[in-house]
Amino acid sequence: MENNYLVFLRDEEYLAIQNNRYSQDYRYPQSSTTDVNEYTLSRNLQDQGYFLVGEFLAFDVNQAIELAKKHLKFELNRLVVENDKLKKENNKLKYRGYDKADMDKFILSEIDPYEIL
Repeated sequence: MENNYLVFLRDEEYLAIQNNRYSQDYRYPQSSTTDVNEYTLSRNLQDQGYFLVGEFLAFDVNQAIELAKKHLKFELNRLVVENDKLKKENNKLKYRGYDKADMDKFILSEIDPYEIL
């Protein structure tokens, strides 16, 4: 059976903690003292330099950590692609003779404050 894990990361060190907030029947919350209080745990671990990667359904801790690594790799690739798009757009503007600061000045100079009111 898959369990819900909270996965945290600090300096390439992963920490996965089982966090089953509900019993098998999702209509009835468990009242177990072993349940993780996600808010308190996250705050304490953040104070220690960890950040929450996310919640993952997995069969064990190792699988949860592997899912977190795949998630982070996907996010990194997404950010790289987005960054490349922004660089290309910036290069297009520079090629046309504009840079970001000049564009901002131009846009602000074209705004009539009385028109806004």
